[in-house]
Amino acid sequence: MIITRQFLRLQRTALLIWGTLLVLMVLAVTGTAPAVTAEGGFERLLQSLGPVLQQMAGGDIARFASPIDLFITLKLLGFLPAIVGVYVVLATGAVVAREHARGTLDFLLSLPVDRGTVLRQRFLGVGVGVALLYVSMWLCLVGGLQAAGVTGSYGRYAAAFLAAYAVNMAQGSVVLLLSVALREYVQVVRWGLALVLGSFLLALAMQAAGVLAALRYLLLVGLADPFPVVAEGRFPWAAVLAGATGVALGLGWGGRLFARRELQ
Repeated sequence: MIITRQFLRLQRTALLIWGTLLVLMVLAVTGTAPAVTAEGGFERLLQSLGPVLQQMAGGDIARFASPIDLFITLKLLGFLPAIVGVYVVLATGAVVAREHARGTLDFLLSLPVDRGTVLRQRFLGVGVGVALLYVSMWLCLVGGLQAAGVTGSYGRYAAAFLAAYAVNMAQGSVVLLLSVALREYVQVVRWGLALVLGSFLLALAMQAAGVLAALRYLLLVGLADPFPVVAEGRFPWAAVLAGATGVALGLGWGGRLFARRELQ
């Protein structure tokens, strides 16, 4: 675990910056939540959605337990996989590719431990960092809504966060392979951002167009769809399974590639 702690120390500034920005975003959303419960507030929210957003919400918005649940899902939960995914790309690219850019890759390769262990422990640092971001956001979401005098389905929000986390880690496993295979950090970030943001925008367009959910699931982002989780209380088993499978495959394949990397 020494390697994991060292990686987290290297990432502490980035984690602090991203954590602060995400917490501020959550508080900005919760600060406007009481307007939805005011007289006529829910009706105004529905009118502002339009047919496209109503389609994204599954067509039947009455299935939500409260207007707050719909508001939080639309304003926050639906965008988290893409927003946090940017941090995942930057952090996972630092596992190997940025060490090459800094000229310190030889140090990693010469450590007196198995290279697969080095890769796993550094990627574990990414997972811990992302988990800290999601836990912080959930705590601020709960605290922000309580401070605003409204109540939400906190357990369902946590399940939506878990789905987003699982999908982000699956995306991170792909970026990990890029980090091992490519030697340029900029290339890893470029391709990683294309994967995360491109798949999110494509899945969003497909969802708005009413494309079958099965097709959106192929992009992984569809697995983190918060609408059925928050509205119907479905546990995101598919997202969790996809995340665990992606991480296992990424670490296995990446470990073999990293083991064959020669000293420069």
